[in-house]
Amino acid sequence: MGFRYHSTQMHEVVENGVRKVKKNSVNINNGQGTKTVETVENGKTRKVTHKLNNSEIKKIAKNQFIPGLFKSCTDCLNTRSPSNTTRRNSKKKGSSRK
Repeated sequence: MGFRYHSTQMHEVVENGVRKVKKNSVNINNGQGTKTVETVENGKTRKVTHKLNNSEIKKIAKNQFIPGLFKSCTDCLNTRSPSNTTRRNSKKKGSSRK
C-alpha cells in the first residue's frame, strides 16, 4: 500500500462586514498529490487545484515545512476573473466594416 496523506486548514476573516473563508488542502494518494486553495466571499466560491511535484511529496512525507507551498494557487486565484462575468470586445475608433 502506498503513502496517503490529507491535510486541510481553514482561515476565516471578517472585514467591513464581509466574511471571507479560505481553505487550503493537500491530498496525496499512492505517489500522486494535489494542493487546493478554495475561497468563499459573498457567497461566491473560487477554487484552484495544482498537482504536487515529486520534491514536494517527498518533503511532506518527511513532515518538512514547505514555505510558499500554496503561493502558485493563490496567485492564480487573484489573477483569475470570476467565471460568471462576460468579456466584451470594445469597438476601436476609426474602424468601419464594409
